Amino acid sequence: MKKHPVRNAIIDKFHRGFVYTCIGASIYAFSQIVSRFYHYYTVVKPQLAKQQLMEKEELLAEGSSEDKAPILKL
Repeated sequence: MKKHPVRNAIIDKFHRGFVYTCIGASIYAFSQIVSRFYHYYTVVKPQLAKQQLMEKEELLAEGSSEDKAPILKL
């Protein structure tokens, strides 16, 4: 007589596969989040700081130019 797996055994195999899929998706998502944070703190944030510094220097350079308006004597 041929043995057939019990219904619970089939359900257990599907459940195990689903759990492994969830674990894999979680690991993948976590690695993507970590890589995004790494990219932000190593590439994007230094560029933003450099750009803001350049903008501040431009504003200071504009304000330090000589005033060409004539002096009013009252």
